[in-house]
Amino acid sequence: MESELCLALPKFLMQKPAWVFACIMLRLLPVTMFAPPLHSQAVPRKLRFLLAALLSFLLLPSSLQLASLPTSSGEMSAALVGEVLFGLLLGSVFMLSLYAMQLTGQLVSQLSGLDGSASGASTDSVQLPALTQLFVWIALVVLLTCGGHRWWMQSCLDSFQQFPVGQCLFDAAWVQSLQIAVGESFSLGLRLAVPVGMALLVSNLLIGMIARSLPQINVLSVGFNANVLVLLFALLFTLGGVSWTYQHELATWLQNYGQVGN
Repeated sequence: MESELCLALPKFLMQKPAWVFACIMLRLLPVTMFAPPLHSQAVPRKLRFLLAALLSFLLLPSSLQLASLPTSSGEMSAALVGEVLFGLLLGSVFMLSLYAMQLTGQLVSQLSGLDGSASGASTDSVQLPALTQLFVWIALVVLLTCGGHRWWMQSCLDSFQQFPVGQCLFDAAWVQSLQIAVGESFSLGLRLAVPVGMALLVSNLLIGMIARSLPQINVLSVGFNANVLVLLFALLFTLGGVSWTYQHELATWLQNYGQVGN
């Protein structure tokens, strides 16, 4: 039964509408699975799958005119793999823009000693510290405010002009683009954590100097409470600047990687 199904599947794909729909679906499915805000566990996977199928169905009529059927099974396999890899590239690039803010939250949580306070909700399969979750939600709000969801959708649509359906073959430049995106995401996360991190560093230095001068003080209790107060004041005065900086960097990020396949 399985062998008959494997033989029938290539024959089914050799029909032009089915072939075009499969290629579009394989390119859009990784994007709907990994790109924010759809990557959240709050969005069911079935709903993301249905969204990719609906978008593929809407793009089917316009893509039928430009698509061509493969001439061999090897060409079919290479085209399908290329569609999946390019979809993974697009989804990963836009997901990294959100992970930059998540890295900021992780660093702030560790520096303040609150990294063990996991929240009940999370955008991933694991629970995140409360501060990290706060930065992630800020990133999602900024992303939606800037129209990031429209940017990645426009990138998917533009990719069909650069790589027509069934002609999206693997290119080594994709790996280089992903490496650059990972580096910039890590750099952005570190830069956003600098203001709060410097405030906590100064607080720890002052507490250490006080503890050295007055050994009878309980450094653990005083230091933790002082770090919490410094963290609250630092977030009060820097959170707006962090959000504005992330918004500016996100706009540049979307412009640079909106045409990642070009």
